[in-house]
Formats: sequence, C-alpha cells, structure tokens
Amino acid sequence: MFNTSEKANNRISIEQGVMDELTSAGLDAFSFSCRDVRVPSTQNNYIGVIKGEDSTRAAIIGAHFDAAGANGDIYSAGAVDNASGVAMMLGAAQRLCEGGTPAIDIVICAFNGEEDDLRGSAAVAQDITAQYEASYYVNIDCVGLLQGGAYRYTTDEQTPLAQAFAAALTSAGYAVLPDAAGASDWISFDGARIPVVALDQPSFLAVYHTTDDRPVALDVAELERLSAFLAGFVRSGGDNAYGKSEHADGVNDAERAVTDKERAQRAQLVEELGLDFDEHYSYELDGYYISLSGNRPVHTAAELKVFYPWVEARDELGPFTLREVIGVDMETNSPFSVSDVQTVAGPARGSTEISPMPLNEVVRLAPGALDTYDFVYEDKTGRLVYLFVVRSNAERWSRVSAGCVPLVWEDGTAVEHVYYTPRKDSAELYDMYYYTGGDFHVQIMEFDLSNPMNEDNGGVTRYGSKALSPQQAAELIEQLALADKEDYFSALLRDPEKID
Repeated sequence: MFNTSEKANNRISIEQGVMDELTSAGLDAFSFSCRDVRVPSTQNNYIGVIKGEDSTRAAIIGAHFDAAGANGDIYSAGAVDNASGVAMMLGAAQRLCEGGTPAIDIVICAFNGEEDDLRGSAAVAQDITAQYEASYYVNIDCVGLLQGGAYRYTTDEQTPLAQAFAAALTSAGYAVLPDAAGASDWISFDGARIPVVALDQPSFLAVYHTTDDRPVALDVAELERLSAFLAGFVRSGGDNAYGKSEHADGVNDAERAVTDKERAQRAQLVEELGLDFDEHYSYELDGYYISLSGNRPVHTAAELKVFYPWVEARDELGPFTLREVIGVDMETNSPFSVSDVQTVAGPARGSTEISPMPLNEVVRLAPGALDTYDFVYEDKTGRLVYLFVVRSNAERWSRVSAGCVPLVWEDGTAVEHVYYTPRKDSAELYDMYYYTGGDFHVQIMEFDLSNPMNEDNGGVTRYGSKALSPQQAAELIEQLALADKEDYFSALLRDPEKID
C-alpha cells in the first residue's frame, strides 16, 4: 500500500539499551553524520495475458509484489502489503486458465515499485490500456487478514463497475464499505482513464509497514475464497460495458483518442473564449460531445461570493489567510479544471429529465448548493493548511471515521470533535477530521512543501501531508479555532433555494 507521506521517511534508529548507556554516562545531546548511498537499479514488472474470444476488450487485474522492506529497526516482511494481493491474483488467474476460453482478454499484472511512487504501474498503464478498445482494471492490495473486517472497493464515485463489484462482494457474503480505497496502483490506471475498482481491507492499517506484517496476519483459506470470487466476477462480466466507460456515452474511448496536441488546442480555446467561472462551451468532435469548462480556483471570499452570492466564506482563520478555494456543486457543476471530455447532456437541477446543452455555444450553468470545498490557507511563515469541507451525515461519518480515535493533548485532555487514524509504527499523524455530529465533516492537514504532487487540476499544485506529532496537531487545531466553527462550516453548505 502506497503512502505518499512516507516517501521521504528517512530515519536512523538506535537500540534502547544503547540509548540508556549514553544517557547514564551523562550525555544529554549528541550528533552524528551519515551518507545516504543509493544504487540505481532496474525494477521489473511481470505481465501475462489469458487470451479471450474478443481481444479488443480486456479485464486487467493487478497487484504489487514489492514491500516496504527495512527502515532502521522496523522491518516489514510484506505478507499483508502485498503478498496477500499477489496470492489472490495468482489464485484467480489459475482458475481463469482452467475454465475454458474467457469472453475477453484477461491481463494479469504483478507490479514492482508501488512503494516507490507507483513507478511500476505508472510505467505501463497507458501502454496496456492502449492495446484495447475497452478495458477495466481491478487492483488488489492488502486483503485476507486474519482479523477480518469489511472491504473497500471504490476509488472515487459509484461507477457501474464499482456498483457491480460491490453487489458481487455482498452476494458472496463480504461486508463492504463504499469508502475510497487506499492509494495504490489503481491510480495509474485511473490516470489512463478507464474504469477501476480497488479491493483492500481497512484493517490492514494495524500491521502494514510494521514488523507485524508477517504471514501469521493472513487467513490463507480466506485468500483462496477471494481468488474464487474474483475469477467468478471476471467470468460473469464477460464483455460487460464496464470497459466502455464509467460514464454513459463512451466518454473514455473518446478521451483515449484525444492527443496531447488536441488537449493543448482545447485549453487554448478555453482561454480565447474567455470562459467565466460558471460557463461551459460545448462542441462535437469525431462523434463525441466535448464540454470545456471555465471553472477555476478563486482566491478570496469576495471572488467566491460573485458566483455564489449566498456563501459567506472567511479570508482569515486564526493566523492563516485564504490562498485559494475550490467549491464543487455535484449536481450542476464540474471540478475546477478543463475537462477532457464530458457529455453535453446533463440532468437539470431538481429534475430527472435530460436537458441537452447546445453545441458551439457558451452555456452558463446556474449554480446550486455547494457540496464540497477545498480550502488552502497560508500563514506569514509560508505554512500551508488544507481543509476539505464535505457534506456529510452520521452514516457517512461512520464510514470515514472507521479506525479513528480522538485527538488529545499531551496531558490527556481531548481536543473537542477532532479525530485521526493512529499508526501502529509511529506516534505521528498526517491528517485529522473535525466532526460535530452535524451535516458536514472537515478533513484537515498541513501540506508538506517538500512533497509536491502536481495534478491535472487547473494548474493547481497539491502537496503530500506533513507528519505532525499529536501536540503539533492539537496546536494547529487551536490556531484555526475550530472549536467555534460548527455554524460556519454548516452554513457554507446551505442550499440557496432554501434560504429565506
């Protein structure tokens, strides 16, 4: 399981006995020097194909075989992360080989370098998917734990593939959580713009990247059952429409056909048209509908208010000043980036009817209630704090908070309404959640400026999360003064149609 916050995790450990000898000798401080030696090497993937009756389509199954390895006196054998996924995948492959020719090609991928920026899958995902007119990807990472627990399967939204996969899991007797799975090789295939699902078991958090990640943590019989389940799912899917697109009109096929040059031309078109924040321009290309959006981040509360007059955002949170905000209305607006390809037709707010958007015309979308916000705040020292405000409820919170514990000060006093997921191998934490029992929750993290993560998000640069001690995390919450922000966050999500 890939964790972006650990990529630069270089630690030097000494045994407790050595530390005791140093302190007993009167040393209360000491220094050291070392040299980090890295040897370039080649990382290999192993990919095989079970040929099907229709080789224009494929079901792609992947699992990474590298492990976290050693870090000081912490050695992760990698049984859960991710020998478990490889075993499940190979078991499914064996069953698929024995059951006659499948309806479509089945591509089996064992990836190296997942723990190193997903290098293995990133190197080949585009090439694999380009071999097929339609395909879908199933990722397996950290499954079959002896301690059991529900499974996650989705990576973002409830696509047809995710819905079918969840239904199959449930039918097979597995408990499921519709939460996003942990970061893994599925990200590379999602970037190749094909439907993806990612099977993992949140209980892996207790052992992965620790000395407890050993074979005794796994239920071998459960892995065999999971292998049989996956083989059955792939066979029953046949040439299912998962591979066409997770959208309704074959969008992904068009996206793969769009060259970098055409993407640049469309980006230039957005600029030339001068599309405003809430405007789209739609046209037809090679039988597909293209929708270009003028959505972009805004940088002040006043600028946000121009487009959403009922929203009262704050430019200041404690010592932090608003740097940018992205607000998303899930019903009528898309994220703040230039979309590659979208369908022109979309449901009107409050209606199930499809209202086609005219071609070769700029269309202004009437914004509705915002469902999520991405706030980035900066203090005078350059620290960046990220707050993700999302519409929520008790049921959603119960899924998000699985495994969370209350944040406490060093003296044991609880930080009111703030929670985080503890790590067994470290007292540090990387993000927190603020939930008061209302209609929202907020994810909070401090950005690690040494770990930029450039994404296709309208040119916005994001960063990995910074490791914080519980004390530092509590101090950050205090600086943001979250204790009195319940009404504020709730008001951000108001529906304009229900405001008196």
